[in-house]
Amino acid sequence: MTEDIRNDRATAKAKGAAAPVSKSDTAWIDQLGLNEDQGGLLADVTGKLQALNKRSTAHAFDIGHEFHRAKSILPPKSFGRWLKPAAGYTVKAANLYISIHEQLGDYKERLISATVAPTTMFVMARGNQTSIETALKAFESGEKPTGRQVQAIIDAENGLTKKDLKPILLNAPGLAGLRKAAAAKELKEISLFHAMIASIRDEVESALKPLEVGRAVIKKHLSDKVAMDCRHAHDLLCSIAVPVVPGFQSFDRWRHGEFERGTAWHKVQVLLYKAGAPDAWPDRAELVGWLQNEMLPVLRFILDGEPLPGFDLIEDESVEETESQEEPGGSSVDDAGRTQIASLPSMDIDLGFETDQARALFDALALADVPELA
Repeated sequence: MTEDIRNDRATAKAKGAAAPVSKSDTAWIDQLGLNEDQGGLLADVTGKLQALNKRSTAHAFDIGHEFHRAKSILPPKSFGRWLKPAAGYTVKAANLYISIHEQLGDYKERLISATVAPTTMFVMARGNQTSIETALKAFESGEKPTGRQVQAIIDAENGLTKKDLKPILLNAPGLAGLRKAAAAKELKEISLFHAMIASIRDEVESALKPLEVGRAVIKKHLSDKVAMDCRHAHDLLCSIAVPVVPGFQSFDRWRHGEFERGTAWHKVQVLLYKAGAPDAWPDRAELVGWLQNEMLPVLRFILDGEPLPGFDLIEDESVEETESQEEPGGSSVDDAGRTQIASLPSMDIDLGFETDQARALFDALALADVPELA
């Protein structure tokens, strides 16, 4: 009886008037110049769509309730045989709806009011009471967490770590499994990279404080504290985002190259490489200027999202179109199916032979047939 009353209330609430849309989200509509009839039609459509979304949430509870009733009376292993011809659902899908009915019943009215999508509720149903409450409050406050974000809330409440998930991720087959493993690696490395860069900035800012009282910046004191972190941060950056390029000989291992030259991230890569080698730092007379005008802007670019001066955020399409036109003596049709290889990295590394020789050898490698990945 209590369940029926709760269902009736939820259904009535779902059929009620839709919640008003935030004015800040629709202010731009006023600039469209719609007449009164058009504005009224758009408002009516908005209200009906919100009501339909609420009804979709309530509908998921109704489906789960009916599947639960059928499953409770059928013998073991008979539910699946009945399900397909009777309802057209798979067992997995039916169990997801049942989980909404069983795990989220106490939150039904609030979930309907917040118009939480069934796919998101499938994820919420896996959580405990605390994680469900946390996710639901996020919806009620106006946020729209994705299913992945809700899963992160559940994992945090359950104390799961990436170490707990590692055996599953690294056993997943195929390219899909490879992508999952790569995503987990990237998440870990980006977090470590961010922490290292934050530590480097703290040390650089502390090293510059003596200037406020007229004292000198001690180069060795700072380099001893940050050079190794800069070196490691450079290597992490390469691992995260820098493409690999072939070695100089066909039997050499491939290695990380460099970001596209003339870009902000290429400047980051070069600076971290240089900062990781104290012997390459400027002398005492130029050190402060380098730290203030080169190093700190790069660190703020990484940590604060502050654009680097001189690097456009939007590509000039006219320049790109000009550069894309083939020049006389350029690539032939036969080269179209070959993988293009980035230019030779130049990080002031002693390669052991002349640069012209190195680049000629690299250009020869770039013309070699390399199979495209599907």
